[in-house]
Amino acid sequence: MENVFRQRKFKNFWSILLISCIIFSACKNIHSEKNASDGYLLHEMQNAVDNCDTMLILKEPILSKDIYDAYIYLYQYDPYVIGLSKKLSIKPLQNDEYVERVSFDYLYSADEINEKKEEMNKFINKITSEFPSTKKKEYLAQYIYDTLLLDFEYCDNEKDSNTAYSALVLKKGNCQSLSKAFVLLCDKAGIDAGYVVGTLNKMPHMWNFITIDGIEYQCDLTKGIETPQSYFLKGSFDDDRVYNQQIVYLAD
Repeated sequence: MENVFRQRKFKNFWSILLISCIIFSACKNIHSEKNASDGYLLHEMQNAVDNCDTMLILKEPILSKDIYDAYIYLYQYDPYVIGLSKKLSIKPLQNDEYVERVSFDYLYSADEINEKKEEMNKFINKITSEFPSTKKKEYLAQYIYDTLLLDFEYCDNEKDSNTAYSALVLKKGNCQSLSKAFVLLCDKAGIDAGYVVGTLNKMPHMWNFITIDGIEYQCDLTKGIETPQSYFLKGSFDDDRVYNQQIVYLAD
């Protein structure tokens, strides 16, 4: 699982999902040998979660705030994460500001998580093998959008309801699961995609944007469950939503 992220900010930030500029700067360079130390924290946390490790011992103490920010970032936006709990345990040093150990909590055993990963990868491979034979990105995006919404059930109170696994395999989930699955499949199709974080009707909400031929479009799969074409490839949406933060997903 190799992926890097960077962000572009809107004027107002949704405080719940506020991620420090330090972490986002680091994310852009986690696979760069020249700047390997810049992305050490997130890179190590990604590897630990990918391997279902329960403990990560840092090579040097890191600010507890940066640990929490990186964890939130990983939990909220990595489409490959399955079974990671919201709980995070850290072992601070005497001054309570720096951390040397991070403990991860999972909803399932390592074997169960690996089984779910294999199952998700099968669905990803099946969907990508059935991509339309066209170079037009808008047609590919439409296919991904329609495929994810087919027989999809909105659900926000189960273990995996915020994961791409839920949207792809279980065909149910919330705005996060749909957004993660969409950005993952768009990446497979060679479409630049990312997340938009904000509010809708004053409630936290996440949806997507994609860039085609240099033009940026909005896609909201969650709202599209009811009226699909009203929320696909739009410049903006005419409803009571606030755009707070935009996050670009990149993979290499």
